[in-house]
Amino acid sequence: MNNTYTDYDVIIVGTGPAGGMCAYELSKRNLRVLLLEKEKLPRYKVCAGGLTKKAVDILPEDIRDIAENYTFNTHLTLNHGWRFAKTTSFPIVTMVMRDKFDYFLVQKSKYYGVNLIDQTRVNFVKEFPDYVLVTTEKGNFKSKVIIGADGVTSLVARSLELRKKPKLGAALEGEIFPINDSANLSVYDGSLHLDFNVVPKGYGWIFPKRDHLSVGVFTTLPKIKEIKRFFSF
Repeated sequence: MNNTYTDYDVIIVGTGPAGGMCAYELSKRNLRVLLLEKEKLPRYKVCAGGLTKKAVDILPEDIRDIAENYTFNTHLTLNHGWRFAKTTSFPIVTMVMRDKFDYFLVQKSKYYGVNLIDQTRVNFVKEFPDYVLVTTEKGNFKSKVIIGADGVTSLVARSLELRKKPKLGAALEGEIFPINDSANLSVYDGSLHLDFNVVPKGYGWIFPKRDHLSVGVFTTLPKIKEIKRFFSF
């Protein structure tokens, strides 16, 4: 093993909302933070892209420049039948695209001194009595604390044997852009749509963005045959 390494107070693996927020808050407290990401940033991420009002309220920075849409009307249905609608005077959900939102948090954390290394895959994480060693394609790094924000298949969790049997579901999403007329989008402007049980033990969604719709289905079933047949618009 290469014994040459760079020392940090905290190493964060993954630049999603969890990793980005951790990096931001820790760096503001003058900690030496390394943020590792396997992809080149900004990068597209499959996600419905909806931030609840509670989430927006605790964000440390104003995200109006990257907000895609604001939800004042919520539509819930069950099996395309029973319907419930609610209108609020405030945006109950703020729509974002994950590439912009995640990169926004990362850039804010860099302002406070976070060292970002993207396009770098973590190979292994090893725990010692008083530190953690992270080996990557671009060198080795040492810290007192490691934060695994690298998703459901977390290499950090697997390396440290923190989660041996993750509970998985299945999802399918697409970005729907109008071909000629944006009038189709106006029907969904300012609203979100959730249809429960449209897929077994799951739901479907329509989330409007600036110039398209994020549409998808999700099920808590770990395996499902032909999930595409539940995905229609």
